[in-house]
Amino acid sequence: MLNNQLIRKNLPFTIRRILNCRHHRPSLFQWREIFSDISSDRKTKNGKVVCSTHLVFIAGMPKSGTTWLCQLLALTPGMVQLNKSFIRNYPGRPNSINIHDVDPQMLTCAPQNSLSFLKLHLNPYSRNFSILEDHNIKTVVLIRDLRDMLISRQYHVIANKSHWDNKRLMNFPPESRLLESMKGVIPELSVNVIDYFIFWVNGWIDKTVTDPNKTLLIKYEEMNSDLFFVLKKIYKFYEYYIDDAMISKIIIKQKKKHKNEKKRSLEENLKLIGRYRSTFRQGIVGQWQSEYNSETKDFVKNYAGDILIKSGYEKDLSW
Repeated sequence: MLNNQLIRKNLPFTIRRILNCRHHRPSLFQWREIFSDISSDRKTKNGKVVCSTHLVFIAGMPKSGTTWLCQLLALTPGMVQLNKSFIRNYPGRPNSINIHDVDPQMLTCAPQNSLSFLKLHLNPYSRNFSILEDHNIKTVVLIRDLRDMLISRQYHVIANKSHWDNKRLMNFPPESRLLESMKGVIPELSVNVIDYFIFWVNGWIDKTVTDPNKTLLIKYEEMNSDLFFVLKKIYKFYEYYIDDAMISKIIIKQKKKHKNEKKRSLEENLKLIGRYRSTFRQGIVGQWQSEYNSETKDFVKNYAGDILIKSGYEKDLSW
């Protein structure tokens, strides 16, 4: 019988590297992801996948459907998630920068002869823009109606006991938590939640206007109403060659996965391992109309009325 050392010696290098990692070995479920990623890389290296770039980059507003889009890209032939794959050497974010900023090594680690995708809630700072430009990175920017996003975020904070604002919010009665969640001060930025998201949307919208060749603005509501059209637009933006039948197949596969997410609570989805983890709750468009009381509505209108107009969700302040 072959001994363990001989078996390991004859395994592909990628598998041997994973097995030799003492600190973070994959679970049984994650091995399925590993072999899927290896298969994706083979398709790219064998010329079965054609794309103008080696890195698809997503800058998404939190709770705007970024997990949904990542699930779709993970099912796209040849694509491997850069920061969630055992076969990629993603370095993580240096301690010297903010949690939502980017460092050059977070981009240069993507292998040039393979196809990867990376999603970050990237701050619209000039430093981050310069790094993306220096590495010739095209960006899909994903936003959502700020009013619905704030509802989704509140439920996420309540479901995630390790979130920095969970304990504070739980001290308020349920009817007050939504408004109070908007007023929370983000520790690493020392700014209110609603002010930060207004800044985020405003900065990225300006970027898509000034640099339309390198940025593509996508709205969650567009994905919800016509996912096929949105995916086709994203593939075209990156000159990723794919036929309509394959796009439909990707959407069907993701819907099957989504059925399982719907059966679980948000708290259960957040506890899952690897790519099985999901932030899905309900994803309802226009939920703010039934959730907002007059006080919350006036607060958001006062703070975010202008950005709702700028982002195309309202024509004026008469809502």
